[in-house]
Amino acid sequence: MTILRSATDPRWVAVAVAGFDRTLQDELQHFLAVLAELARRGLVLPPDEGDPYAQALVRAARGGGRPLTDDLLAFALIEARSCERLRLLAVALPDPRLRELYGRLAQAEAGHERLFVELARAHGGGDVDGRLAALAEEEARIVAGLPLAPRIH
Repeated sequence: MTILRSATDPRWVAVAVAGFDRTLQDELQHFLAVLAELARRGLVLPPDEGDPYAQALVRAARGGGRPLTDDLLAFALIEARSCERLRLLAVALPDPRLRELYGRLAQAEAGHERLFVELARAHGGGDVDGRLAALAEEEARIVAGLPLAPRIH
């Protein structure tokens, strides 16, 4: 079950696979696994320019009046989007080793999504599920407004 209110644009998979070197460089959450793949390809990490998706979502979450709860819910949505896109890559990549890697990464992100929601519910008070629904709607608007790029988020 996902907390997302929209699916990734189906064209994203083609963009991510076509620009797979950039996609690998963007996925820094699982640093060691990706670093090893970058090394196999003779690539290095690019400078971190920030993530417009995550920045916009955290900005949107900060207006709710419950900073810890809202941050946890924003993080859950970020993990949910990562999970969705990593699963898409796990199916679409031609290399079986990479399909397996991205399948494992997706599974880890799903666990992170659940953890952040559980933490928000445990510490949030009030209508956490209502706030999550509102932030999920905002997350869907943010995703719809971003250009397709070979990035996980």
